[in-house]
Amino acid sequence: MKRFEAVIFDMDGLLVDSEKLWHAVEDDLFAARNINYTLEDRKLVFGLRLDEFMTVLVKHFGMDEDPNDLGVEANERMIRLIAEKGISPQPGAHDIVPYVVDQGYPCAIASSSHMSIINAV
Repeated sequence: MKRFEAVIFDMDGLLVDSEKLWHAVEDDLFAARNINYTLEDRKLVFGLRLDEFMTVLVKHFGMDEDPNDLGVEANERMIRLIAEKGISPQPGAHDIVPYVVDQGYPCAIASSSHMSIINAV
């Protein structure tokens, strides 16, 4: 049997259930600007990094805000929400990480989230 050299875990969606929190952040961010952010709008940016996400939506909504500033605001909102509500581990996360460590594999977490979000999680 071939032994892996290391294991890299994706944070959002694999280790933690962050999607609900991100959706709340997105909804509040755009509602604060009187923008009706719909499921169809969300589909336009599904899977994109936050900087790409905001660039697409600024153009889509014809906003005159800097996408980077919106990304900073979204990160700040997410950190507050994590502190207020907490974030749930995905089923099995508490089992698989110690198992991998016990097997002697080096492991790491990968994420396109800002380091401040990773630290908050």
